[in-house]
Amino acid sequence: MRCTEFSSRCSSRIEERDRWLGVLGLALLVLVGYAIYTLQQVQARGVFEYVGIDFRLFYASGQIAREHGLRGVYDPGLQAMYQKPLYEHFARFVEGVSLPFWALPLPYLPLFVAPFMLLPLLPPLPAFLLWVGVTAGGTLAYLYVWVRRLSFDWAASVAAVALFLSSANFLNLLFGQVNLLLLIAVGEALFNLQRGRAGRAGGWLALGWIKPQMILLLALAVAVVRRNRRFGAGFLAGSLGVAAASYALGGWESLREVLVSVQRWPALLRHSGMTWLSAVDHFVARGLPLGLALGIGILIVGVVLWAWWEILRAAGHREEAATWAEIFLITLATQAIAMPHGNVHMALALGIPWMVVLHQHSHEGVWWALGVAWTLWSGVILVLYGLCSAGYAHDVLGMLMLLIHVALLAFFYRTWRIQTVLQAPGS
Repeated sequence: MRCTEFSSRCSSRIEERDRWLGVLGLALLVLVGYAIYTLQQVQARGVFEYVGIDFRLFYASGQIAREHGLRGVYDPGLQAMYQKPLYEHFARFVEGVSLPFWALPLPYLPLFVAPFMLLPLLPPLPAFLLWVGVTAGGTLAYLYVWVRRLSFDWAASVAAVALFLSSANFLNLLFGQVNLLLLIAVGEALFNLQRGRAGRAGGWLALGWIKPQMILLLALAVAVVRRNRRFGAGFLAGSLGVAAASYALGGWESLREVLVSVQRWPALLRHSGMTWLSAVDHFVARGLPLGLALGIGILIVGVVLWAWWEILRAAGHREEAATWAEIFLITLATQAIAMPHGNVHMALALGIPWMVVLHQHSHEGVWWALGVAWTLWSGVILVLYGLCSAGYAHDVLGMLMLLIHVALLAFFYRTWRIQTVLQAPGS
C-alpha cells in the first residue's frame, strides 16, 4: 500500500514538473515573439501612433496641466494641440496600416492625472522608456510580493512568470498604460479580505476609480451581495477621498468634464475590446442586422450575469481565503464581459486573483489550461496575427479573451453547482 502511494506521489510530481517546464518554455517563446513584434511595429510605424499611443495622451496631459492647469487636460482643443506634435515628430505614417491622428480624450479624475505633470521633465522618448521601465519593474516587484505571500512554491512562481508575459501585461507596457494601479488595487483588496481586514480592503479597491468600469461590480459583490459592511464603509471612505482630492485639484468642473470625455470616447476603439458591445460590433461588421446583433449581445450579458449570481449564491457567506480569490476572479471576468468598453490590457486587473486560484488548484489541469490560455496562448495569437495585421490581431484577441472569460464562468458554474449538490442534506 505504501509503495503504491509513494509511486502515485512521484508520478504526480513528475507530471507537475513537466507542466511547469512546459509553461516556462511557452513563456520564453512568447517573450521572443513580443520582442520581434515590438521591433517590427517600431521600425515600421515609429512611436506614439500605435506603440506608446496612450502614453502620448499622458505626456500631452502633463504638458497641458503644467501650462494651463489640470482643468485644461479635458479640453479637446488643447489635447489636439499638444498631442499632434508628438504624433508628427515620432510616428511614421504607413498607408493602410497607421491610424490617422485624432486627439485621444482623457477619462481620468484629476487625482490620477496629477502624476503626469512629472513626465514633461524629460523629452518624450526618454520619458516613455522610463515610464515603461518603471511600470515593468513595478509589476515584477508586485508579483514577487505575491509569490512570497504564497510561500515561494512552484505553482505561484510559474503563475507569476505567465502573468508578467500575459497579453494583458504586454499591451499595458506596449501602449504605456496605467493598469499597474488596477493590479495593485485589486490585489491588496483581496489580500486584506483574506486577512480579515475588510475596511482596509475597501479602501484599496477605491484606487480602482482610475478605471471604475473594472471594479464597480466587484465592490457591489463584496459590499452588497456578500453583505460585508466594513468593506462597503472602507470603499465609500476611499471613494470620497478620491473625489475630495480630485475636487481640490480640479474643482467640480473637472469632475463633469471626465464624464464628457467618456462620452467622446471613439467608437473605433471599442471594436478591438473584450466586451459584449465589442462582440456586437463584430456581428454587425459581418452582416448581421443591428437589432439582431444587439439582441445576441444582451442575451450574452443576461446569461453571464445570471451565472455570476448563481455562483455567488452557491458560495453563500463563506469567508475562506480560497473563496475570496475565486469570487474576485469570477466577478472581474463577469465585469470584463458586461461593461460597455474595455480593452484587453485592462484585464490585467484579473492578474492576482488568477495567480492565487492557480496556486490553490496547482494539481488540477483544467484550471491551468484556462490560465495558460488567458496569459500565454493569447499572447501567441496576438503575435502570430499581429505580424501580418496589428488591427486584425487586436480584434481576434479581444474576442478570444471574451470567450475565455465565458469558459471560465461556465467552469466555475459547473464546479460550484457540483459542490452545492454534494453539500446538500441527504447527498
